[in-house]
Amino acid sequence: MNIDIAPTLIDLAGVNKPKAMQGQSFKAELLKPETTNGRDAIYYRYWLHMAHHYNPAHYGIRTEDYKLVFFYGLPIKAGSKKTPATPPYWEMYDMKNDVLEMNNIYHDKKYREIREQLKIQLLALKDELGDTDEDNTALMAIRQKHWN
Repeated sequence: MNIDIAPTLIDLAGVNKPKAMQGQSFKAELLKPETTNGRDAIYYRYWLHMAHHYNPAHYGIRTEDYKLVFFYGLPIKAGSKKTPATPPYWEMYDMKNDVLEMNNIYHDKKYREIREQLKIQLLALKDELGDTDEDNTALMAIRQKHWN
């Protein structure tokens, strides 16, 4: 994740990462690519609701095999008339068999167990990074209604 870049540079410089800094070093993976101590999933968030590429605000998780995205569709500032909310929805893709992300498998019963595992992993990463949304009541209400 991009939050891992600074800890990696600090580690490469031989300095200890400050406790308050997010992220983890991937120095070992740079020096020995066969090392597998890195992340098995990457979390990302797109905040700029409908701002530049007309994408709704969302967050998601990407593993080697899957991508799960929750489009919650709220502008950064509540009640923004410039960028009204969009309907919430989910997308999930099998990245081994659908690299172009053409087939949304979120509602496919065959992937139910994987989908639920990804949701748990997504919330764990959000919590690890302090991106819990607890202070955003509108988003929490949308998440509660559309999470399952």
